[in-house]
Amino acid sequence: MAPGKPVDPDPPACPLLGLAGDPRTRFTFPHAGHRCHATRRPIGIQLAWQSRYCLSAEFVACDRFQALVPKSEALARLAAS
Repeated sequence: MAPGKPVDPDPPACPLLGLAGDPRTRFTFPHAGHRCHATRRPIGIQLAWQSRYCLSAEFVACDRFQALVPKSEALARLAAS
């Protein structure tokens, strides 16, 4: 890492991503234990999807996220990341 370059301690990730028994806890890397909490029953997410959407600023493009969060809020979250 280059000296003086800040490290983002909390990289962007979908707020709906969490563990099956603990929706507020997630790993910073794709993991089989992650679940999407956009539905009443949390569902598993493919590792490639997690990498592309859930664990990046691209989570605002996810159809499940968009169904729950108003577009204006999604855009504000994207701008803040």
